[in-house]
Amino acid sequence: MDKQYIQNPHDVFVKEVFSHKEQAEDFLKNYLPQNICKLIDFDSLTIVKDSFVDENLKTHFSDLLYEVQISSRDGFIYLLFEHKSIPQRFTALQLLRYMVKIWDLYLKQNQSSTLPVIIPLVIYNGHRKWTIKTNFSDLFGEIEKELDIYIPDFNYLLYDLSTISDEEIKGKVILQATLMALKYLTTPEPGKYLKRIFSLFKDLGESNTPLQYLETLLSYIASASDKIDEKDITEAIKQIKKEANIMPTLAEKWIEQGRIEGRMEGRIEGRIEGQREGRMEGMILEAQEMVLEALIERFGLIKPDLSVKIKGIVNREVLKSLLKLAIRVESLSEFEEKLKQIDKF
Repeated sequence: MDKQYIQNPHDVFVKEVFSHKEQAEDFLKNYLPQNICKLIDFDSLTIVKDSFVDENLKTHFSDLLYEVQISSRDGFIYLLFEHKSIPQRFTALQLLRYMVKIWDLYLKQNQSSTLPVIIPLVIYNGHRKWTIKTNFSDLFGEIEKELDIYIPDFNYLLYDLSTISDEEIKGKVILQATLMALKYLTTPEPGKYLKRIFSLFKDLGESNTPLQYLETLLSYIASASDKIDEKDITEAIKQIKKEANIMPTLAEKWIEQGRIEGRMEGRIEGRIEGQREGRMEGMILEAQEMVLEALIERFGLIKPDLSVKIKGIVNREVLKSLLKLAIRVESLSEFEEKLKQIDKF
């Protein structure tokens, strides 16, 4: 049995799929604005292996960079995948930081007097609809018109999976299945959507590409959600075996060799072992981040000393209480006052 536990299944799945040029091109041609697609030479598209996401954020974000000719000059398309349950107000600032890293890298590698265009695109699969504006200057709030010339600005493209219907998901079968998996595996009842995802493959003929992809998809499903059990996956695989010509071999292999059970056991054992090896630290970091994000979402920028104080709290129960406070209090000062009371205990 395969008892391997994938610690960051979202990142592994996204990069496995979108690192293939065919899938990347399919996505970009379907979801970039058509007037932008006309400027891009897709034959020149190359996947750049560098990742620009900060190490402490990689559990929640994945990224891919594509180098491409735009209007016959060097350019890039930067994809940032948000695996968070709620939108992040300062995503544009995060993108700007990564774009500067890309420009720095480009200038180190090329003798150029101009910077390449970077088209930033965010894919979001959280539960809550993305309501944050996609222009960088919005982060400054209301400012006097005279100050406009000192404010940098750019827009990012947004693909919010929480707001689109299955009928609006475009592209070839592998792309559609990928986007549907990203959309549904973070929902409260992901198991009931598996048949819908796998039914996309019923019209495909047998070939190595869909078989290889299905192996990746099944691994992702078995590792990504605690709310999917062995029965859900087994039933979905049996449906594919019944409806699709490409699936008997793979379906039988997963069912008969106990791959599903192994993935499930591996998921549990991996979490237990992960806690022993420091997963608890990751949970605490995530809890700290959730408190800070709730405060920033509600009250904007917070003082550095408050951020340091929250990051110094390592008790998960205290952090849970602080998250509830961050959501309920009327002001940042009220939160700080209640935090002082907690510090006394």
